[in-house]
Amino acid sequence: MEKYFKEFDDYVNSFDMNDSNNITKYKHSYRVMWAQNKYGNLIGFDENNCKLASIIGLLHDIGRFKQYEEYSTFSDIRSVDHADLGVDILFDEGLIERFWNNEDDYDTINFSIKNHNKLSLEKNDDINIMNHAKLIRDTDKLDILYLLGVLGEYNKRYSDKVLSDKIVESIFNHKPVNINDVEHPNDAKATYFAFPFDINNIEVLNELRVNLNCYYNLVNHDKIFDEIYNEVNKYIDDRLGNKKLELKRS
Repeated sequence: MEKYFKEFDDYVNSFDMNDSNNITKYKHSYRVMWAQNKYGNLIGFDENNCKLASIIGLLHDIGRFKQYEEYSTFSDIRSVDHADLGVDILFDEGLIERFWNNEDDYDTINFSIKNHNKLSLEKNDDINIMNHAKLIRDTDKLDILYLLGVLGEYNKRYSDKVLSDKIVESIFNHKPVNINDVEHPNDAKATYFAFPFDINNIEVLNELRVNLNCYYNLVNHDKIFDEIYNEVNKYIDDRLGNKKLELKRS
């Protein structure tokens, strides 16, 4: 993997790495890579698929650096979809050849990176491709909550805005939040509480809960945030409890 670290660092260093925003994305990429390897092993990936998952993790946000250079923002709504941009860079510009030489895996890498940030995952008949796409969606959310909660790197600007109805409805209906429904900073803060509803691999949930708890302790404790947090924790408990029952039956 050391070869790929050098290739990644060489690519990233072509951008302004004195900018803290780029450094944040750089560190996020490596943490997701390690999470991919960790949870890839836990869910039963073989050695090759664990390496493939690690590369997908390292490269999943490769489009962020060019996005920020060209638009001075990480907002996909105000610029371009960073996952689509990353796929273009990797496959249209040929950057993928510096990281993975087995072309049989290119569809898996392409599909997984393209879908890692979408509101819902596209369907694919290839089970292995779907397993990789599901894992990167999970580990990306896991580390975003680590970044926000444990490291405390989020917009702490106070807002007294009442949460939009669509945001609240999504969370209490156990659905991911559509970013297009976000109207103000409090809405944006609430979207992260919906992350557990889109976790595919239950093995990730315990660690994600820890990160979410840290995040919860940093945000405004308005009554609605307390209610949301309690609802999400009940959902996680239910999923983990159901998993234990399944294991006992098997």
